Amino acid sequence: MIKKLREKSKDFFERSFERRLDLTAVTPVVREIIAGVRERGDEALLDYTARFDGVRLEERAGEKAGRRERAR
Repeated sequence: MIKKLREKSKDFFERSFERRLDLTAVTPVVREIIAGVRERGDEALLDYTARFDGVRLEERAGEKAGRRERAR
């Protein structure tokens, strides 16, 4: 069920910060992704897109679109 917060209630601020995210579990994964993109650039982005989004993109698709735009 969705909690409704009313700014006029006494405990508005306490309730709005009630659920804090614990990022300790995801931090190593995020660091790995950032390092991969820094090291491998677009190749890493294509790999992560396939891994997380389930979409296999063509590496040169963006370049083709860019050439078409420049030709205009």
